[in-house]
Amino acid sequence: MQNRRDPPGRLRHWKTRLERGRPLPLGAWLHDGGINFALFSRHAKKVELLLYDAPDAAKHQHCIPLDPNAHRTGDIWHVWVDSLRAGQAYAYRVDGAYRPESGMRYNRHKLLIDPYATALAGTERWDFGKALGYDPASPCSDVSFWRLDNEAWMPRCMVVPTSIRTGTGCLPLPWPATGQPSKTPMCRALRSVKA
Repeated sequence: MQNRRDPPGRLRHWKTRLERGRPLPLGAWLHDGGINFALFSRHAKKVELLLYDAPDAAKHQHCIPLDPNAHRTGDIWHVWVDSLRAGQAYAYRVDGAYRPESGMRYNRHKLLIDPYATALAGTERWDFGKALGYDPASPCSDVSFWRLDNEAWMPRCMVVPTSIRTGTGCLPLPWPATGQPSKTPMCRALRSVKA
């Protein structure tokens, strides 16, 4: 269980409760003392939620395999994890068929970013070349299968406070370069989320 004095996202002596969760809304949302994670993937056979002690951690600290019988509603995979807070870093691994000719490129060796994530950390280490599901050096080109694990070269998704996502409690912040208020409202709370 997470210690309330730990910084956001810290998982110390992790003993937590997992529940089925809800399929909507998609993405990662703070809900009822934890976080609900929901990801659309119609053809996936296996989904794993990876949790990180810190956004800059090279390797995940916890892997939560989602049981398709308990954590899938239609084409949406979901789980609720108790005691997580804003600032939690996460990513996914998704496995399924690898049939490039049919548009299926599931590769369990590749870390995936939640398409509904509202913040990323570690984008400076992002290496798009290592995210390819195929080996660019292979004579089979883009129909080959690359077993390189790209976790060390991918950014992490970050859970942000619900007030930022919904636009409540926001005040315009000055644009760093000019000192003038930005045209896009941002919440002061965003500054407290360590990325």
